[in-house]
Amino acid sequence: MALVFKRASPSLVTVSAFDERDQQSGQGSGIAIGGERIVTNCHVVREAYRLTAASGETCYPATWVTSNPTRDLCVISAEGYEAAAASVRTLDSVVVGEPLFAAGNPLGFRLAVSAGLVAAVARVRGERVIVSTAPQLPGASGGGLFDAQGRLLGVITAIMTSGQNLNPALSAEWIAQLADRGWHRSRLSPSD
Repeated sequence: MALVFKRASPSLVTVSAFDERDQQSGQGSGIAIGGERIVTNCHVVREAYRLTAASGETCYPATWVTSNPTRDLCVISAEGYEAAAASVRTLDSVVVGEPLFAAGNPLGFRLAVSAGLVAAVARVRGERVIVSTAPQLPGASGGGLFDAQGRLLGVITAIMTSGQNLNPALSAEWIAQLADRGWHRSRLSPSD
């Protein structure tokens, strides 16, 4: 687990959302996808008046640039942040029963990792998702599911309170599809 965390942690950030009174209104996780860009869940950033992305002790001002609310994936840009993109593994190569690791910032405790297994590759609302047994807590949303080599399998999106330790994650392959399937800030009307 230590090796996976060592490989995955440089690509992970803490995303904080603030309201119009500059009070923190939410917190989640994010994954570097190259340059200043970070992928996270839309539910982490959608109500934010202001955003930040923190890597270690450094905090960067951020703005959202692309949104696909149907899939709950958003891209934010953090000014001055530079990290290598996480290496992505295809969903078709995921095997039920293989070990995986959930990494993010649960409950604001800084970056943390938990271990589990791929319980299923299932369809949820017509989309294939990974269901894992890795324990997850609020704040891990937008973090990653990584394989034993530290490759990104999925983006943590929800905690199934009725499912004991069964939690869905979005396919990491969807990140590359955001350019075509997402709403880009420049395409939105001024009132959005």
